[in-house]
Amino acid sequence: MINIYAKYKLCNIIRRRCGFEGPMSRADWYLEKACEFYKNKKFEDAIKFFSKAAEGIGEENVKVKALCFKAISLYELGIQCAKKQSFEEAKQKFDEARKVFDQI
Repeated sequence: MINIYAKYKLCNIIRRRCGFEGPMSRADWYLEKACEFYKNKKFEDAIKFFSKAAEGIGEENVKVKALCFKAISLYELGIQCAKKQSFEEAKQKFDEARKVFDQI
């Protein structure tokens, strides 16, 4: 299995060969991967990548987007927990989401 850094480097090589200017920032790459997980309703994986995008080197707007999507993913997980009657876990996810929104 290829590690995260190798995938990032490979992505930049492909971007250059396709004619894109400059490398993709690591934060952009994490944000892109997180969105893929989010679309596939893999919220826990999405949250990990949104966190990495928010912490990564990149433009401030990428970090803000990552934090917003991370909070939304936490709310989605909370809703899933509530549907499973796991109300304490749902409350925990909602609280985590509020803390993320406070960072924005």
